Amino acid sequence: MIFFIPAAIFAILGWLIRHKKVKGLITGYRRPSKDLKHEEDILRRSRTMGNFMFFLSSIFLVMAIVNWAAFSFADTVTLVGLGIISLTVLIGVIALRTGSDIGNERDIRNGKDRKR
Repeated sequence: MIFFIPAAIFAILGWLIRHKKVKGLITGYRRPSKDLKHEEDILRRSRTMGNFMFFLSSIFLVMAIVNWAAFSFADTVTLVGLGIISLTVLIGVIALRTGSDIGNERDIRNGKDRKR
C-alpha cells in the first residue's frame, strides 16, 4: 500500500521533466557548456529523463497493486520489486553516463562536433 506514494511522486516528476521541461530536475544540467544549450538537446534530455521517471513510477505502481491484491506475498513482491528497481536504476545510470542517445559528442581526433 505504501508503494502508491513513490509511484505518484515519480509520475509527477516525470510529467514535470518531460512535459513542462523543468530543467533544474535533470542532474548536471544547471551549468551546461555552450555546446549543450541547444533546444534539441534540452528536448532529448527531458524526454529521456521523463520516460525514465515514468518507468520507475510504473514499477512502483505494479508493486503497490500486487501487494494490495496478494497481501500474503508482500515480502516476496517487495524484494523482487526492489531488485527490479535497482537493476533499472543501474542500467539507466550506465546508459546516461555513456551518452548512448543524448546530445552531441565531441570528436577528439579532429576537434569537430558530430551528431549521433
